[in-house]
Amino acid sequence: MTGALGSMYFPTSRSILSRTVAPEMLGATLGTIATFESVAAIISPLIFGWVYSVTLETYPVAIFFLGASMAFAAWCVTLYIFIVHRRNSVNRS
Repeated sequence: MTGALGSMYFPTSRSILSRTVAPEMLGATLGTIATFESVAAIISPLIFGWVYSVTLETYPVAIFFLGASMAFAAWCVTLYIFIVHRRNSVNRS
């Protein structure tokens, strides 16, 4: 599940940012996203595995709610970045 979330979020965020970020900032921005992608690939399976083992007997669907909330948070961050850069690009014009 964590791999699926990363497979959807990171290419989408790169696509949106590559169209909205100023060309001189594109390398630094995509480098930052690559760093977050690497860290997320290491940390998220540990967190999700721990939550699943803790809630397995009491509330086994908690892991799906956690996954959905993480996907929603990623969507919110992407939307925020898109809106901010869209405003900045309109103000520059």
